[in-house]
Amino acid sequence: MQLLFNLFASNLLTVCDCGPQDAILGDLRPAAKKAKILDSSETLTKFFFDRVRNNLHVVLCMSPVGDKLSSRSRKFPGIINCTTVDWFLAWPEEGLLSVSRKFISNFTMETTNESKQGLMAHMAKVHSLVVQATLDYFASYRRNVYVTPKSYLSFLKTYCLVYQDQFDSIKALADKINNGTVACTLQQSYRMRMPVQTS
Repeated sequence: MQLLFNLFASNLLTVCDCGPQDAILGDLRPAAKKAKILDSSETLTKFFFDRVRNNLHVVLCMSPVGDKLSSRSRKFPGIINCTTVDWFLAWPEEGLLSVSRKFISNFTMETTNESKQGLMAHMAKVHSLVVQATLDYFASYRRNVYVTPKSYLSFLKTYCLVYQDQFDSIKALADKINNGTVACTLQQSYRMRMPVQTS
């Protein structure tokens, strides 16, 4: 980001590794001639800078969650000045359901397909309820709490990680119990085969 802000403060041709300066200016001559610009090094360089300024478009995507956006806005006021801010609306519930299907449909779970479908619908509904709760919170306390699509993706990933972790630990305990049961069964059958000693 620092490079973008220093881009026009210094010589662009030395900042970016675009190749030899003469080659760039040579490639620029036909366009400069068409725009009726004098063929000198200084005017071609100015023409180059003007074209880059007019045609360079930077897309920065930042989440409003946390302090990073406000901190970067203070450090680099050019992020806010002369920019177009696109506010992305919340995902509809069909979109949330589609994303949860993408994450969970191929995820191995010890359940029926019907339960898995219900889980996917539940996850989409939970995110919609959380978004509604943030609006209610703002109406009550005049404080924003942001729930972004990234929050939903993190929710799905975390669910899969926690499920796998819990499944593995329960499976390890079940294996221990099963091994103990097998050992007890073997021990019991061994005792049944031993002759009874009377004293």
